[in-house]
Amino acid sequence: APPILVVGNTGDAATPYQNAVDVDGVLSSGVLLTVRLDGHTAYRRDPCATSTIDGYLVDLTLPAAGTVCGG
Repeated sequence: APPILVVGNTGDAATPYQNAVDVDGVLSSGVLLTVRLDGHTAYRRDPCATSTIDGYLVDLTLPAAGTVCGG
């Protein structure tokens, strides 16, 4: 599979962070981006997350494993 970026907010009540951890764990080519942020979305709410997501969508560039934004 091509590289897959999984984004999980630590304070997301709609989609708990553990779900992102679990999805990342079953993907052979996934990388989890942890965002220390409340709410359901990170894009355009956190500069680090936005930049990382843009890099993935435009260039298929994945962050290093263990990358954390926000906080």
